[in-house]
Amino acid sequence: MNWLNFNYIIQAHILFIVLLGIYHFLLKKETSFNFNRKYLMLIGFISLLIPLINIPVIGGTIINLPYVDPSQLGNETAVEANSNELSIWSILNVYLVPAYLSVIGLLMLTFLFRIIKIRRKVSRIKQAAQFNYLNSIYVSEQEIEPFTFFKDSYISHSMLNRDGSELIINHERTHAKENHSIDIIIAELFNCFLFLNPFKKIYIKHISENHEYLADATVTQKKLNERYTSLLINLTLKREGLQIVSFFAKPSILNRIDMMKRTKKSRINQVVASVFTILLVSMFSCDFQEEEIVIQEVQNTNLKELSSEDFKNKVFQIVEIQAEPKNGIQDYYDNIGDFLEGKYPQQAKRMGVEGVVFIQFVIEKDGSLSNITPAKGIGAGCDELAVKAVESVGNWRAGMQNGEVVRSQRVIPIRFKLDNEFL
Repeated sequence: MNWLNFNYIIQAHILFIVLLGIYHFLLKKETSFNFNRKYLMLIGFISLLIPLINIPVIGGTIINLPYVDPSQLGNETAVEANSNELSIWSILNVYLVPAYLSVIGLLMLTFLFRIIKIRRKVSRIKQAAQFNYLNSIYVSEQEIEPFTFFKDSYISHSMLNRDGSELIINHERTHAKENHSIDIIIAELFNCFLFLNPFKKIYIKHISENHEYLADATVTQKKLNERYTSLLINLTLKREGLQIVSFFAKPSILNRIDMMKRTKKSRINQVVASVFTILLVSMFSCDFQEEEIVIQEVQNTNLKELSSEDFKNKVFQIVEIQAEPKNGIQDYYDNIGDFLEGKYPQQAKRMGVEGVVFIQFVIEKDGSLSNITPAKGIGAGCDELAVKAVESVGNWRAGMQNGEVVRSQRVIPIRFKLDNEFL
């Protein structure tokens, strides 16, 4: 499962915290409850899905390399770290990610059992209750708080005969009609994946609050109803287990009364929250790293126009007879591998850096090498080590042009690869 690594886990948690912060500070007190409901559900989806997306945004830096013989590109030296030492990120991916997945599985299994337990309890209430067709609600002889579980709403017989019961029924039927139980279940599943997040309970609380605000707004039609307010004050909330059911008297009564008093809607905070969210999604889904495009320079010098002195000193990129190591290219790469064995840079190990370093150099007429530099590197000490390897491993046979020995330029690739035998 290559997509699930420690970096993904960190990004998902960061996104969740920042998006929840945007809701808490910009949208929590707004009365656009339907917008808030959609935004709250998007928080979970964005947090889990956006870190999986990697859209390249290319800066287009071009690195000109001299001619590279295509037949040699397949013979890149693979430099293995013999210490069996994994990078920090590799260790996290090897050991912590499977543990993280195991906890997710355990939490989801626990979640399933809790749903089954609640469903059984609700089923017992339903079997003993009578369905009131006039109000489309189950009436129980037991003293229960009004609540809704998926499409079914429940109320006690004593509450049904109470003044203002039609308001309670309308409230609960709104929960059923809007499928608020499904929101809670999806949010709890999100929290199974983000179980390390310290704000996961606040997330559920915000969703539950918004559900109640939506139902309250439907009943009061945006006007404060004194009978309805009195019911809220007099009723108490009985909480038990996972809150998939929607209780009439939850959440904080004072918060609900305060939201019912608010009549003015503001679009500014919605726009600001949307802009911040789009920017955040762009930051986490787009790869803004500047891509280095390696191209080969084409020799276009007219040799007939060169003087004899210029011809002697010119560094050719393409010659009729290419320069090559004295004992062949494969022996040359074997010697480089021997030189680099056990010398993988510690900084590269710690950072988990791997990749190909292209080393550029000039083969002089006597076969010695000069101007040895990394034309394209990967950093973390690998570039310098590759240069030392080329400096230390033998001379070459010089190339020839028009029957004469000439100076020529070459590039060789050296691949650095961590020893990930435990992955």
